Amino acid sequence: MAHGLSGKYPVNEVIGFDQDLPGAIEERNGQPVCSNLKNVPSAPPVTTRENIMSDSTEMLELLHQINGKVDRLSEESATHTRILEEHGRILGKHTCILEEHGRILEEHGRILGEHGRTLEGHGSILEEQTRTLATMQQDILHLRTVQDSHTHLLNNHAELLNVHTATLNIVLQDMRLLRGAVIDVAKREVLTPGQLMVLHEDMNRLHFQVSEVAVRIETIEARLPH
Repeated sequence: MAHGLSGKYPVNEVIGFDQDLPGAIEERNGQPVCSNLKNVPSAPPVTTRENIMSDSTEMLELLHQINGKVDRLSEESATHTRILEEHGRILGKHTCILEEHGRILEEHGRILGEHGRTLEGHGSILEEQTRTLATMQQDILHLRTVQDSHTHLLNNHAELLNVHTATLNIVLQDMRLLRGAVIDVAKREVLTPGQLMVLHEDMNRLHFQVSEVAVRIETIEARLPH
């Protein structure tokens, strides 16, 4: 409500003084006294009880409405305050959780860094082992080549050994025949002791050489892979 007692009874009309004159209201002995008054008009009508009661009722209704709005605003403010407090607690919990997650992420970052350094070390070791493996593979290829060459030589030696063995068998057979022939000659012809001694020495020397050849062949056979 924008009107009231002051709207119905303007102060200037009640008092009846000119506002343009300075010093229209003076203070004497602590009480306001009007001065420089013009001709005061006749007094306004006397305020009735009905007017006062009407104004009071309107003011009470206005106050009641204002109090209702204030109460509603107070309730809404309290509700909003509780909501803000709850949000503050939730935000605090979320802040703690985020801090914990931050610490966990830092720990994971540290662990990942250590794993990265470990992998770098393992990478260096792997590169070194790869180079070593390549060298070993080259050595294996060389050894295989040498083995193949030795196998070829051993096969050749085995073939030669077979030939030597056959030749030795033939020589041994010839020696037996020669010994029989010498014995037969000694029986048919008269030989001097010196001739017999020379024949025996030749036979013994030949037998010794053939025995040496046999021992060498056996040694070679023992060394050959079976």
